[in-house]
Amino acid sequence: MRATVYFIIFLFFISFTNAEEEWVQKHYLKNEIINHIECVDSNHCYAFAYQLTVVKIYLSRDQGNHWDSIYRSDRYKVDSLWTVYQCQALDSNHFYMTYNQATAIDKSTDGGQSFERVTLVPQNDKPRQIESFKMYNKRIGILTSINNVFVTKDNWKTFQQYENSTYKYAGGTLFFLDSNTVIMKTSKTAGFDLVKYDLNTNTWSSYYNSKYDTTGYKYNMYNMYFINDSTGFACGDQEYGVGNFGRDLIWKTTDRGLHWEMIHNDLMDKTFSTEKIRFIDENVGMAVGTWNKMISTTDGGKSWNYYKEKENIKNFLFINLETVGQYFILSSDSRGLQRYESIVSIEDDSKDSDFNLIIQDNTMEISGLSNNHLSINLKVYDVIGHLVLDKFLPPNQSNDYNIINIFDLPKGIYLYSIITPNKVLESGKFFKR
Repeated sequence: MRATVYFIIFLFFISFTNAEEEWVQKHYLKNEIINHIECVDSNHCYAFAYQLTVVKIYLSRDQGNHWDSIYRSDRYKVDSLWTVYQCQALDSNHFYMTYNQATAIDKSTDGGQSFERVTLVPQNDKPRQIESFKMYNKRIGILTSINNVFVTKDNWKTFQQYENSTYKYAGGTLFFLDSNTVIMKTSKTAGFDLVKYDLNTNTWSSYYNSKYDTTGYKYNMYNMYFINDSTGFACGDQEYGVGNFGRDLIWKTTDRGLHWEMIHNDLMDKTFSTEKIRFIDENVGMAVGTWNKMISTTDGGKSWNYYKEKENIKNFLFINLETVGQYFILSSDSRGLQRYESIVSIEDDSKDSDFNLIIQDNTMEISGLSNNHLSINLKVYDVIGHLVLDKFLPPNQSNDYNIINIFDLPKGIYLYSIITPNKVLESGKFFKR
């Protein structure tokens, strides 16, 4: 008996070796641009957007599967700021939004019910271009512009403004080393450096000096992401001139950015590079860029695979990437929000019914039940035969979906049966990602 069970499990694994992952549309509105995604935890993922002159914030409580509007503000004729730029959600109460049009911050301490405007530089002054914005906690934060640094220790009730003549354009990508120290990227003729900035003393020092290629074409680092206190990854490129092919570059650090090892250096398959990098865990990561550039790894960066271009992600611009739970969430120009998830084809062991069954990562959707089916149950078993779900399916004359939540089922292979008291209408198997 045990040998039979093992053989069945083996056959199930063979059936699902071709399961594919695809980008699945989860939210879309015409002319809406989602410029920032921030996931605090698995139950609180926020998307900051603007649609023409309307500023919006969306919340997902199910790892990016559904998105609900929690803030909407039409700025037409009442406010000159609406093109949302760099944003942050520290928790479910503390939100921050910056804009392309001015050096200013909108902050909320009540979950987006109200916002307070903090103007750092009057709009008629220069510069207005924000390089980077980051809060360390509910009190300490930093904003950099082209040649200024702004520091707060009381959640922007007050702030210090310092002119930065040493490292213009410092920022772009940065992280806090501790509550008093920020590491920023700064460009140089031959590439880039990382510099250390002391918030208390307004002093700069070198942190990491990048190597450069002897050809004279500089390295660019666009984004950094840390999976723990010491290990992080960064992405960028090496340009060979405007309109010419360059190389995709990815680095890894194991000492909080003091040293970086180049782990990917490959000729671009497109003329635009990787601009955002994220990891779900120490092994599974993805880097994305303009014009649907996507490369991924499942072995901690030892090898990288380029994503084949498909219609659902064709001609993407200004890509943003975030992770929540075991998913990648993607936004791009006016294409809405998409989630990278498994699309599994069900191979039915038997089927004697006129209804349809669709299984996705967290739901089973069944349609076509009629009043002829007076008593139908869905039963789901794990591979060793334990009943893990027993659900009554009410008849539905309109053929709308009966949606069964399987979010709490652990990842693995399952058997299902749809039965009446006298007959098995359908049975099969599926893989829960």
